[in-house]
Amino acid sequence: MNILSGNYFEDESFRKENFCSLIFSGKEFSGCEFRNCDLSEADFTRAIFEDCLFIDCNMSLIKLANTNLRTVEFKKCKLVGSNFSQVDPFCLDIKFSKCRIQTCNFSDLDLNTCAMTNCEILESDFMQTKLSEANFKGSRFTGTTFLDCNLTRANFEDAEDYLINPLRNRIEKAVFSLPEAISLLKAFDIIIK
Repeated sequence: MNILSGNYFEDESFRKENFCSLIFSGKEFSGCEFRNCDLSEADFTRAIFEDCLFIDCNMSLIKLANTNLRTVEFKKCKLVGSNFSQVDPFCLDIKFSKCRIQTCNFSDLDLNTCAMTNCEILESDFMQTKLSEANFKGSRFTGTTFLDCNLTRANFEDAEDYLINPLRNRIEKAVFSLPEAISLLKAFDIIIK
């Protein structure tokens, strides 16, 4: 099916398609599945994705200005250099599992109860992000920034390599695992022996 042939797609399955640099702007997808697709540098500006699933897709450098993501799940996807802070915040509901998320921006979003489990979340930004009750179980956060975030009741069980300053983020009732939880003390400029 030619993706450019229509504006509304319902319960469609796209497999091993090359959508590299394709313009999705203004198109609507409901109940669709994208599997093993190359969506790198695709333009999702003003597109609507509702109840959609992306599996094993390359989604590097996608453009997300005013994109509507309602109940969208990413599994085993590669997401590099995407600015999620530009998405339409209305009804935003996204989940990530076993994804590689690198140099992405999630700042100023309401991602309460969001799941990013068993992911590599590298060199990404969470600034003034609402992450209350978010689930980060088993994820690795090398080089990722958390600044002025609400992380109350967030789950960092078995997460690794995070650097969270408790003086600059709300972490009440958040769950952390030892020994990685020791990193929370770095903000206090103390020596642990």
